[in-house]
Amino acid sequence: MKSKDPVTQHCWDWVRWCETRHLYLVTRNQGTLAALLPAKSKGREPNARNDPDMQYFNMAVHMLVDMPEHADDWLAFQHFFLKPDRLVKLTAADLGIGVRTYYDRVSRFAKRAFSLAPSLKKVHEANIQAMRAAPATTDVD
Repeated sequence: MKSKDPVTQHCWDWVRWCETRHLYLVTRNQGTLAALLPAKSKGREPNARNDPDMQYFNMAVHMLVDMPEHADDWLAFQHFFLKPDRLVKLTAADLGIGVRTYYDRVSRFAKRAFSLAPSLKKVHEANIQAMRAAPATTDVD
């Protein structure tokens, strides 16, 4: 999906990234019978934007999911981006909120994850630098 809002577009890119990242893994130990079966996706494989920073956005999303204070926002975000075939009015009614509140919760969760991702990247890079700068230790028995 295409969106004019960069945060929303980033969320749609994340959904696509989640759907296609299994394509980077090499499957091993296929039995003879499995090798004879037709591939799940014939023709062209889906193509996600290969963004090296998407993993930090993914971490931010999962980090917020684990925080109870973001549970309501996560439900709206999850329904909007991961179950987009559902009608918004029905989803909002099931969540016991109005449509405007539903969109506000989706937006709030997306913006929090989007703003948290660069911080996670900085912490990760600082940890990598600290590990490289630390003297190598050897165990002597």
